[in-house]
Amino acid sequence: MASLINDRQRLETEVKEARSALIVSSNPGIAELGRLREETRIVTQQREALQKKNESLTKDFDFTRQQYQQASTSAVELASENTALKAQVAVSTVPIPVLPNPLNPLPPGKYPPN
Repeated sequence: MASLINDRQRLETEVKEARSALIVSSNPGIAELGRLREETRIVTQQREALQKKNESLTKDFDFTRQQYQQASTSAVELASENTALKAQVAVSTVPIPVLPNPLNPLPPGKYPPN
């Protein structure tokens, strides 16, 4: 396993050196080709990174939208349940009669002026 890692690192170093040699070549055509290949490699890496970021953001957006839909549905259900419960309370509420107070023979709110 260690030898594979060393081989990979060695090969990466050789590729970098070869790319650098192309860019600084005395032949202008080869130097231009090396420069363009390097630019293409960098742009490709940037594009791949942006594609991954876009995928991640899309997943986040989809998750957020799903959570919003669930919360919205739940709010509608709770509002409907709340309305039904208020209707039940209104139907089942019976006014409490005011019983006469033996200590005060006047009905509530009917007090003589001072």
